[in-house]
Amino acid sequence: MCDGKADCTDGTDEPSTCGKKPLPQLKTGGKNCSLLNGGCEGSCSDTRWGVQCSCTSGWQLQPDGWSCGDVDECSLAYGPCSQLCHNTPGSYSCGCIQGHQLYNGTDCRVTDDDVKILIAADKELGILDRRTGIYEMLIPVTSRPSSVAYDLNRNMYFWVDKVLNVFILGKPNSVPLY
Repeated sequence: MCDGKADCTDGTDEPSTCGKKPLPQLKTGGKNCSLLNGGCEGSCSDTRWGVQCSCTSGWQLQPDGWSCGDVDECSLAYGPCSQLCHNTPGSYSCGCIQGHQLYNGTDCRVTDDDVKILIAADKELGILDRRTGIYEMLIPVTSRPSSVAYDLNRNMYFWVDKVLNVFILGKPNSVPLY
């Protein structure tokens, strides 16, 4: 057990707690969850090898194996909110820019009539005003875009061309991502 060798065929004698420093006796009062929650800040589970700590949603177990730290959901590559995100301890809240309303806790819908649609056209990106029907070229591009997206937080345009090159525009020149 906890010797680096799997004595059981399924490896259950080598749990994730192997090699971790035991919690000082003062903190836990023992090696089980019945005394001071086993020293765990979050949830505690008794195992054959001692306590196993875990954290609730919105928190993650820290390297010490006992404490829980906040997960910043807003800083994840694909955060939970479609527009604005505000991290709070153990959670987050979403918001919308002017002219939009939060409708399911994470996504935003247009509330006014002043809607503009971003369009990938032949060798350009453009905007169509839904109310007036007027199309205006926004950015000339050297490729033939087939789809386009806009990152509101970074004020950047992304598009995929007909040969599946991905481009980003943060400055006047387009730069291939890959």
